[in-house]
Amino acid sequence: MVNDNIIRARPCPCCYLCGKQGQPVYHGLQDRLFNAPGEWNINKCPDSECGLMWLDPMPLAEDIGKAYQSYYTHRETGCPSVTWPRRIYQWAREGYLAKKYGYNNSSVNNWKKMLGQLFYFHPGRRANLDFSVMYLSSVPNGLLLDVGCGSGQKLMFMEKQGWLAEGVDIDPVSVDQ
Repeated sequence: MVNDNIIRARPCPCCYLCGKQGQPVYHGLQDRLFNAPGEWNINKCPDSECGLMWLDPMPLAEDIGKAYQSYYTHRETGCPSVTWPRRIYQWAREGYLAKKYGYNNSSVNNWKKMLGQLFYFHPGRRANLDFSVMYLSSVPNGLLLDVGCGSGQKLMFMEKQGWLAEGVDIDPVSVDQ
């Protein structure tokens, strides 16, 4: 019996920009947001001039669409209303990202950084915050390329964090947005 939900993949141990052997960064990752099938690893190019990060194994081109069947850009989203709990969460988020990753560190008040420490009591929420900046420390005016950027929301957020961000996507629904 063949499972049509499996995403077939091929090994990709070397950087496909400069050819250097990649260094493992993360192992056994699963899609937490959209339940795309499979388990994935991320490698990073050791060349500081390159720094590319990629999936290893790499999904086969003909199966990549399976990862986007319930993709967030395929749903309508509205702007959430600004409530006090949401505002407090945003302050804590600012404080956490400033303290852990250095984002807007000099302009974030110490009380927000202290508030951000609350995320250490909620590992799942903290993991979402780490993912929100793609585990990247602040690099003011650093160049960021997001291949498969979807609607571009992550790019806009990363630009607010000081990155010079660009993105590409081939999904027609995402590109339209």
